[in-house]
Amino acid sequence: MAACGLLKIEGDHAGLFAVTTAEALRGRGLGTAIVAALPSEARRRRARVVYLQVTADNDAAQALYRAFGFTRAHDYWYRARPGEQY
Repeated sequence: MAACGLLKIEGDHAGLFAVTTAEALRGRGLGTAIVAALPSEARRRRARVVYLQVTADNDAAQALYRAFGFTRAHDYWYRARPGEQY
């Protein structure tokens, strides 16, 4: 697999999830192609809002999403007991 992403449509909202590119193939525009295609498909299916989640330390992904007009809406965190964080 070179790159992939998942689009989940619920009514007029669409979530963009699990966008990833194989490490050896990063920097070739594959992620850009996915982030361009999936929201376009969401709009074709009449979604008005497209959202995503990205970890705070994933600077490359955040830069890619900003280039497509995504902005931070809020912070999210996972709760775990000490030693269970990944």
